[in-house]
Amino acid sequence: MPEVTSGLSITSGPMQGLLERLLAVPQRSSNDEFGQQEFVGSLALSATKPEHLPAMALPVLEFMEDVKPHIVIACDRGGRLFGLAVHAAWQRTRGGQPFPTLDGKLHFARISKTEDYDVLQAKIDIIIEASRRFGQQHGNEPADNEQLRVLFVDDWVTGGGTKQLAQLLMEKHSAQTYYGVMHGEDADVTGKREPDKNVSWRDRPEESGINYLSAIWEKPDGTIAQTLTAVAVPGVKARHNRWLIQEAARRLPTALVLGAAICYPTSTSR
Repeated sequence: MPEVTSGLSITSGPMQGLLERLLAVPQRSSNDEFGQQEFVGSLALSATKPEHLPAMALPVLEFMEDVKPHIVIACDRGGRLFGLAVHAAWQRTRGGQPFPTLDGKLHFARISKTEDYDVLQAKIDIIIEASRRFGQQHGNEPADNEQLRVLFVDDWVTGGGTKQLAQLLMEKHSAQTYYGVMHGEDADVTGKREPDKNVSWRDRPEESGINYLSAIWEKPDGTIAQTLTAVAVPGVKARHNRWLIQEAARRLPTALVLGAAICYPTSTSR
């Protein structure tokens, strides 16, 4: 049976053939930009690699067009590469349209049950308020009495704890929360069925390019405080993964927007 999520069928019909072609993209060799390391060979369809992610993100893009989120937040660290792929795929396939949020951006935030809730809430509050302020300044804000809509992007959902945490963090803002992932049945939209969960970037900051450092101390009044600092992790692997995502996004067919329909050409010139 085809997997259908929020009205999107991603394993049958035209989308199936498109995904099969795009997921079979061979890796390219790079000698100079990435430190004389070779990245060559064909990729198995069963393995989830960074260059697969833009094609896997296509159902998420369609879902975004359906629900029209005001803000999109990728969950660091695991969802960072998929978030980058969502943004890159939009740029390629939507005919130059701005990213469809209040501020035209995709944000990143650490959403984890292992971190202090108040620290996470403070970060989310900054993103929400900055996005609203930017939209207001540029005439792109929710209508009066319109509920704020926020889409979280992550790698996958299993037990649903991170999804529930994201929903809880948005209660302060009375927002309608959506969850889009690479894989997982308990999500509003998913990119691909049963990908290989042994992805190279899981819990490896040198692959994702980001890490979070947590510090805890006792205040003079005896209460415990925590800070959470995002730290960029530059390196060959992280740069190469971003390059793979951008290259794969450039191979996506450009969407032709005709009214409310989006039609993908059967072939594109390179």
